[in-house]
Amino acid sequence: GAWRRKRKVVGIGAEPASHAAKRTEETALRASALHGAMVTVAVVVLHNLPEGVLTLFSGFLDRRIGLTVALAIGMHNLPEGIVIAAPVLYATGSRAKAFGAALLSGLAEPIGALLAFFCLRGLLSTLFLNGLLCWVAGMMCAVSFRELLALGYRMRPKACAMGALAGCAVMCQGIYCIS
Repeated sequence: GAWRRKRKVVGIGAEPASHAAKRTEETALRASALHGAMVTVAVVVLHNLPEGVLTLFSGFLDRRIGLTVALAIGMHNLPEGIVIAAPVLYATGSRAKAFGAALLSGLAEPIGALLAFFCLRGLLSTLFLNGLLCWVAGMMCAVSFRELLALGYRMRPKACAMGALAGCAVMCQGIYCIS
């Protein structure tokens, strides 16, 4: 009895305030990462649906362009999956949830292609494809700047800046090589 009360008063066995603050900060970062991941999943699903449409229709218009579009989309799907899986894994600690979230976003493309094949074939035109390209690109730019870069910068500013620069360099090189 008295010894326990004295221990708590003196602070023996009590958690130091700095540890509690670190745990609170860690919990806030995990919650922020989960929120960012869920927003990213939603946007990437909405982004991947028209990508499936775009891949299908560009292949119908010109096989060479369709192959180029499919290759470009396939190449950027890996980082998209990582961008979704990493914060989910960090926030939940579950590899299965991280994999499931990334898989969900990736399955949107074939679903978009199937929906387009059955519902949108009559709209196939260059104007429709150009509008679709603008929509898809705009969505990814918005989520990248609004959610991903902001969260990355809060967590690891230098790594985030270097990753963004490296990603821009790779994309510029890819566009140059395709042109």
